[in-house]
Amino acid sequence: MVHKCDSPDLSSASQEHAKNADVQGEVAGALWGLSVNDEIEEAIAQAQGIKVLVDAAKIHYRNPKVQARVAGALRKMSANDENKKEIADAGGVQTLIESSRVHLDNAVVQASVAGVISNLSVDDDIERSIAAEGGIEALIDAAQAHGSDVKVQARVVRALTNLSVHDANKAKIASVKGIVALIQASLKHGDSAAVQAGVAGALRNLSVSPDVAQVIVDNEGIKSLINAAKIHSTNAIVQAGVAGALRNLSVSEASRKAIVAGGGMETLAMATQIHADNEKLQAEVAGALRNLAGEDKK
Repeated sequence: MVHKCDSPDLSSASQEHAKNADVQGEVAGALWGLSVNDEIEEAIAQAQGIKVLVDAAKIHYRNPKVQARVAGALRKMSANDENKKEIADAGGVQTLIESSRVHLDNAVVQASVAGVISNLSVDDDIERSIAAEGGIEALIDAAQAHGSDVKVQARVVRALTNLSVHDANKAKIASVKGIVALIQASLKHGDSAAVQAGVAGALRNLSVSPDVAQVIVDNEGIKSLINAAKIHSTNAIVQAGVAGALRNLSVSEASRKAIVAGGGMETLAMATQIHADNEKLQAEVAGALRNLAGEDKK
């Protein structure tokens, strides 16, 4: 059994055999397995485990086993705020994005990298670095390359949702390519609440722009949102994202007609009943229904 006290030994083994891909893969795998709670993750960080992982990924950037295990370990460790900074300071953002580019056809690498980026992207400073290094484009490419992989899709859309909060990133995500990737993820993975919550959240953030809203509408975005709300009627996160997106989209007369025709009003009304105690959701739904009320009477 591997214990937290083994972290220094693993770090030393990695540093002593930096050019040996087999050693690096085994060390990264062990650190990935060790990262099960905050105490152990702190011990790994104190033993320079984060630097060891990032350095291994840099040296063995063409080795998919090393990349998958490094990204897997960093995904777990990046849930901790202090570790986020350390990963970024070690050059982890650039290294992860490069790994995504080099191993575009590897779903395990893509899912793990997207998971790390998703965790890191909640930090404003790191989020800017992700965008500057081409992380948004890498995420969209991953989503398109692995359209049938629900794990890749869920982690990519969660990362894009986080990144779409900032206006500077909206244009990159809101390219036709990015919008299509999000909507296709929703349509292909209707049963996945994680995918639906991520897509709805991203579309809510992006649809504040009239131009982007039109791209969403033109690519079956309204259909995907209403379907998500119907399938995941008891999921408040999905419902809030859908209601927020429909509220933004319903500013346009043509979009209002499409939402009403697609059963959007009934779906929103159902959300208010099921989630009567959720004030944030109620506010989102009320805004959408106000916009739609006049259209429904025509």
